[in-house]
Parts: sequence; C-alpha cells; structure tokens
Amino acid sequence: MPDRPPWSSPAGWTRRSRPRPDPESSRRRPVAARHTGMPFIQITMIAGRTEQQKRDLLAAVSQATTESIGAPPETVRAWIVEVPPTDIAVAGETHADRQAKKDRT
Repeated sequence: MPDRPPWSSPAGWTRRSRPRPDPESSRRRPVAARHTGMPFIQITMIAGRTEQQKRDLLAAVSQATTESIGAPPETVRAWIVEVPPTDIAVAGETHADRQAKKDRT
C-alpha cells in the first residue's frame, strides 16, 4: 500500500495538488452552461382558484423563470400552497372576515 496522507484522495491528489479549472474558461460559458441548480418556486395564495387557473399560473411562472434566468425548463420546480381564507389576515382581520364584511355592503 502506498504511503500517502489520510486526507489525500484515492488518486493521490491532495488539496494543493488537485488540478483546478481554468478561471478564464468558466467566464466564457453562456448562462445556461453555468446553471448552478434547479430553481424552486413556492406560490402561496388564498384557496379558491380553479384547477385550470392553477395550471395556467404554474405554466406562466415556469416559463418566466426559464426566460429570466436561463434555467432549463426541465429543472424548474414550482408548486402552490393554498391557505384557507380563515388562516390569513391583513391588518389583524382574516380574509374570510374581510370578504364577509365586503359582501354585506
């Protein structure tokens, strides 16, 4: 067995001897080639939209993400979290109460 430090890799590289990428080559790559990970997009909204509205929203958000940051479409993850109107408040008043007040007037 070769005598090497325990922190070296099986190929025999240590942190100092491992080949490093050329910094110039990484600067020239297009945005899509520099993709650093898949975007995760959470949309939180009050429950009550139709399934078609939610599908359209998810498609539009995915398309906008692809166009704006250059992420490949297959890497974009988007989901909707629906909050019941009784579980969200504006200025201390639930959305359900605000809606009921609006309906009475």
